[in-house]
Amino acid sequence: MAIKIGRNDPCPCGSGKKFKRCCDTDHSARVQVKRAAAKADSLEEAAEIMATPPDIYSFEVSLIPDGSSEDSHRETTKTIEINGDKSLYNLHMAIQKAFGWDNDHMFSFFLDNKIESSQYEYSGDPLGQHHKSFPGDKSRPADGVEIADLRLKKGGRFTYLYDYGDNIEHSVELIDIRGTEKNE
Repeated sequence: MAIKIGRNDPCPCGSGKKFKRCCDTDHSARVQVKRAAAKADSLEEAAEIMATPPDIYSFEVSLIPDGSSEDSHRETTKTIEINGDKSLYNLHMAIQKAFGWDNDHMFSFFLDNKIESSQYEYSGDPLGQHHKSFPGDKSRPADGVEIADLRLKKGGRFTYLYDYGDNIEHSVELIDIRGTEKNE
């Protein structure tokens, strides 16, 4: 499964233009086309994937207090909704906004809930770039995976760690997945 979309192929977005004159000119659109192509066996299937509205994922994100007095006065739980075709980097940015963080530190998601377990770690810097912490590090880029591709289940939890110096830890629980209508 996976097709290669050439620059002169019709763009799977349905515009009728060649890929090079359409979605290939916009980074975000190009990423969506490449992700659809990776899941498809044909250009038509890639177009169908792109035309299907993504599910909406609702997460409850809770700040895990470290015992400091600063944490005791802060609202510690936020609900965040994000489309399933967005990356973990996009979820990181939504968490940053919800908690009022400055997005000026590295971050990681640990899908097995074990901090420093690089086998199930997705990480990035404030710009979304991936940096391996040490040789043999098995972590993956947070901007390289769609939330829908993680096969998360309702009630499932994972850990979000922000700022490796201060170790600002959050518990993330998937509380709902719902479909969207095409005209929403």
